[in-house]
Amino acid sequence: MTGLPESMPTPVTAASSIGPMSSRVTAIVVARASAPDLSRTMRAIAAQDRDVERTVIVLASRDASLRSVARESEPDLIVAIGEQTSFGEAVDAAVGELGDRDAAALQGWLWLFEAGDAPDHDALGLLRGAIERNPSLAITGPKLLRAGDETVIAELGQTTDRQGETVHLHRGELDQGQFDDESDVLAVGRSGMLVRASNWLDLKGFDPGLPVVDDALDFSVRTWLADGRVTVTPQARLSLPDRPDPPLHAVRTARLHRLVASVGAAEAAVRRALLIPAALVGIVWNLVRKRPGRIWADLAAAFAVAFGRTGVSDSRRRFAATSTQPPRVVERLQLSRETLRQEREIARDERRIAGRDERDRYALVGSGGAWVLLAAAVASVALMLPMLGRDALAGGGLLPLSGSFVELWSNVGYGVRDIASGAFGVADPFALLLALLGTLTFWHPSTSVVVLWVLAMPLAALTAWYLAARLTLRPWLRAFAALAWAVSPTLLAALADGRIQTVIVHVLLPLLVFCALRGTRTWSGVAQAALVAAAILACAPSLWPVMLLLWLVALLAGGRRWYRQLFLIVPALALFAPLAVAQWNRGRPLAVFADPGLPLATDPLTGAALALGLPDTSLGGWTSILAGQEPGLDPALLLAGALLPLAMLAALGLVLPAWRVAAWSVFFAIAGLALAAVSGSVSLATVGPDSVALSTGPAQTLVMLGMLGAATAGLSVASRVTVAWSLVALAGIAALSGPAAVSHLNGTARVEDGAGYALPAIVEAQAQTDETIATLIITPLADGSMRVRLDRGDGETLDEQSTLRMTAPEFSDVDRRLAELAVEFLSSSTSTPTGELHALGIAFVLVEAPEPGAGPIATRITSSLDGNASFQAAGETHSGTVWRIVSATVAPADHDVADPLAVSNVDTWAGRGILVALALILAATVMLALPTGAPPTREQVEVEAAAARRRRFTIDPPEPRRARRFGSTNVEDEPAPGYDHGPDRDDEEDRNGIV
Repeated sequence: MTGLPESMPTPVTAASSIGPMSSRVTAIVVARASAPDLSRTMRAIAAQDRDVERTVIVLASRDASLRSVARESEPDLIVAIGEQTSFGEAVDAAVGELGDRDAAALQGWLWLFEAGDAPDHDALGLLRGAIERNPSLAITGPKLLRAGDETVIAELGQTTDRQGETVHLHRGELDQGQFDDESDVLAVGRSGMLVRASNWLDLKGFDPGLPVVDDALDFSVRTWLADGRVTVTPQARLSLPDRPDPPLHAVRTARLHRLVASVGAAEAAVRRALLIPAALVGIVWNLVRKRPGRIWADLAAAFAVAFGRTGVSDSRRRFAATSTQPPRVVERLQLSRETLRQEREIARDERRIAGRDERDRYALVGSGGAWVLLAAAVASVALMLPMLGRDALAGGGLLPLSGSFVELWSNVGYGVRDIASGAFGVADPFALLLALLGTLTFWHPSTSVVVLWVLAMPLAALTAWYLAARLTLRPWLRAFAALAWAVSPTLLAALADGRIQTVIVHVLLPLLVFCALRGTRTWSGVAQAALVAAAILACAPSLWPVMLLLWLVALLAGGRRWYRQLFLIVPALALFAPLAVAQWNRGRPLAVFADPGLPLATDPLTGAALALGLPDTSLGGWTSILAGQEPGLDPALLLAGALLPLAMLAALGLVLPAWRVAAWSVFFAIAGLALAAVSGSVSLATVGPDSVALSTGPAQTLVMLGMLGAATAGLSVASRVTVAWSLVALAGIAALSGPAAVSHLNGTARVEDGAGYALPAIVEAQAQTDETIATLIITPLADGSMRVRLDRGDGETLDEQSTLRMTAPEFSDVDRRLAELAVEFLSSSTSTPTGELHALGIAFVLVEAPEPGAGPIATRITSSLDGNASFQAAGETHSGTVWRIVSATVAPADHDVADPLAVSNVDTWAGRGILVALALILAATVMLALPTGAPPTREQVEVEAAAARRRRFTIDPPEPRRARRFGSTNVEDEPAPGYDHGPDRDDEEDRNGIV
């Protein structure tokens, strides 16, 4: 701290006093960075009707322009201090300089300002009138107004509730003089505070432990307890510039500091001891109440206060030394629990009324949504009629799930990933999704897949309808989008081919966009979008590039709460991190993008034909239908005509008022098309000697969603022509999906009854007594080779599949041993590899039905096994021919094979650690995502209303803006009145936030 006497045009003396010595006023202005703000405050002080006896400027900045404005203002004293000095310390520095130069200066009053504060010309006169009428008054303050709109109250008085939370009595309300009769308050804000200098000295100013927030509140409370009086003078007005809210951790620290500093030694010790445990318990509470931003703030505050970083012991001694009045003096000015409850009920009712339109927007009944859902359900039941009554599905990319709830969850996390060799590894995130899906029908997990197949179309219609409802209020446009999405070729071809990953992505993708559009409002919306994104990526890791692009868009569109969007990819990163590390360690980092589940080798489409939404060259069954057409005609080009009406509507959307929706939709359609082209040319997994390209289905789903979104925007101009054109577009989409849609009825679908994929009954019976029993399965191939695999238990299941195995850089030792066994069976009928069979625990050999053209090699191997004394024929089954190993062992004799099979996913530290980490992250996300059922908060309603007025991401024409009524509390005009908890307000919006 240094004085700047060269800037003092006149010495500070007791001369030129006006009125009694005790009513002299010294204005102290703390300036930090803005020269215009300082100039504004100094002009306002100079324009007062009642002159200020002295003016002191405290410079907390090295800014040359600020120094220049300070000198030009000709104050009585300029004091320079450090840039990190708090407001209270700045005032102390000014008071210290004044006392050193003239002790009489400290016998009057101090008028405190931050640079930018601008009192009205009569403010000082009104404040002086208040102190002259009330000799016991120690502090008074003006009504604080918003500088941008001086009809709105920024603050008028402060208090606390019984839990120590700061409450701003009147904030954000129209100033109509309705509060001008108020007087005694617990505290006033520091801007414009007029405080008796002796009171400042006796109480030793603001508490150093409150450098950012609640300094004036604490000082006012100590004033009351020191037999002083604090009032507001509402007739005196002061306008405040917009200032950033204090950091949340500073707010929470201030509250805890005050709670500990205001009590006796014994109670303070107990409270300090409980700070950290309470903060740890509060983690769950904050998640439940949708306030994740307070978790770190509460922890940081608890540690800071508990370990004395705020100087709470000194503050407590200062508090106790000056307190002469009983606590009831303060308690009568606090907000009572009953008053707070009543105010919250009033505010809740107002918000519930204001949010009624938002809830009605997404009501299925009365908006046509229920009829759309019913139509999709009827169509689905009709097309999936053969699926009804089945216990499991298989074929194409499908296998049954594990037979029990326990087995299903044992394949999650870290454990045995190759049941043949017993090799350990990390499970795919898709295994967790399958476990959750199978849990829905825990008595028979595979039934959940059957239910998904039957409900896929209505579920897709439902999610698309909700997304359309976010964009438009018109029932027909919602119905068009929902029905078109339900009969999309990407969905129906996936249902025919057993591509469960694409089916789930198709159902969830509209829900992801819906949640992402609303995720900026509340933490609930962000968490819901994060869960949906994690589920989509678990099904289709190849969508990571587009998902990251969506995430960047969400960050840019997040506004002042952009940081919330950082959480969008946290659950997905948690799911994929162990697998990514495992693939990196084995030298195949790109393999983390491999498709999970059962690899399905196909010839994917290339070029513009990818936009059809059909996954392979069979074109969803159209290739065989069009086989007799003109040889030179490209079937894909012919089928593209079915999507021409949809493409024309999408192009129309780009030139209509709803072009924003159409432009973003086309952008993501192009991104999806590019990703589909890349996916079809990249092979990461192998099945025997064949490489398997990435599935293009998930990327094509994104293409179809983009085209459909742009087309819906193209229908935004309501007319008979556009309605008719939408029916043509819908018919074209349905026609393109036709062969795949009826494939379950005519038997051309790859998906069939899952009972046919189980091992023979004799194997299943043996597996019930010992799950480690193994069956060697040999499949004769058309090229004269054999595919060999080892299954343990009662057969291969979908949740046992692992990309670690499918993307292995080389064959394992057990794979080589199995291949040698099969060659030995083929080459000689007298070979007796009993030791190797016992070592691997093989009890049965199953020779599956050969591929077309593989008859000779199938005949050779069956003849060899029939003539071998080590094998006993067990009969023909629907799966093939079975042989029993004579004197087979119950378990593998090789300990290197047997021991790992006995280790579950919770028997190792790695397994337990991964499961605990995933459980904590996902549980926290789910707790955030679950709505509390409370009505939307005031700020949430205001944001929704503002977004509705801007109409930037909607396809409806803008509504005429209603005239503003003076004094209205309608959410389209003014925020609803009510108590405000101050700087914590931004976080309060998520206390009961719903989506």
